[in-house]
Amino acid sequence: MVLRDLAIEEIIGEGGFSVVYKAEHIVLDEVRAIKKLEPIFADEVNEIKALRRFAREAKILTELNHKNIVRVYDSGIAGGHPYIIMDLVEGKDLEKWIREKGFFDEQTGLKIIEQILDAISAAHRSGVVHRDIKPQNIMWNGSRAIILDFGAGHWLEHQISTRITTSPIGTYGYIANELFDDPSLLRKNFDCYSIGVLFHYILTGHIPSAGSPRHYLSENNIQEKIIEFILRALSPPDIRFEDGERMLDSLRSIEH
Repeated sequence: MVLRDLAIEEIIGEGGFSVVYKAEHIVLDEVRAIKKLEPIFADEVNEIKALRRFAREAKILTELNHKNIVRVYDSGIAGGHPYIIMDLVEGKDLEKWIREKGFFDEQTGLKIIEQILDAISAAHRSGVVHRDIKPQNIMWNGSRAIILDFGAGHWLEHQISTRITTSPIGTYGYIANELFDDPSLLRKNFDCYSIGVLFHYILTGHIPSAGSPRHYLSENNIQEKIIEFILRALSPPDIRFEDGERMLDSLRSIEH
């Protein structure tokens, strides 16, 4: 099957409402990924929501030009299905990497989180909140981390209405606690919370325990500065890092 100038070769990933294909550019002899919305909807309301979310992701990814965010080339509709053409990123997502190779040492963990925070800082400066940072959304090839998915991303200027948001957007375990009380909230420091959980996960192989987030970190002899950094990210919103840029500055002070 050919889409535009791309010869589709195989399916390389599937999500709840989309399929990702590997494709080769016929003219340029380069490999691409095509993310296509192929939903099975229970009703028209959910279909409209999914279409809007997919279109929003395409627009956000097109606007965000960063070395640690997947590059998008084009988007459109084919056979009634919206699609996004993007770079095919080599490597494994962080969850698969940890499942196969084990959790990361401190220095590698710091490198991964710094790259993710650099990308999220750029998104925050553009007025975009990611809302679903988790290991499955981040590819790692041994030296470079790439955020693949902005499907839950949203612009701060378009606040979410409680009429259409009755449950928190994101992945359980990575969602800031205050979202369970008010799913309509939209703040940059939600991403800071999720990155704190992610940092804990890649250093220990576990998400933080609600009762004692220090437990696994101390058990793995993580240095105190990193523990304090993670605990601040997991704190209530008035103590937590305000946004990705301030969180990145704090991380770099640990490294130096």
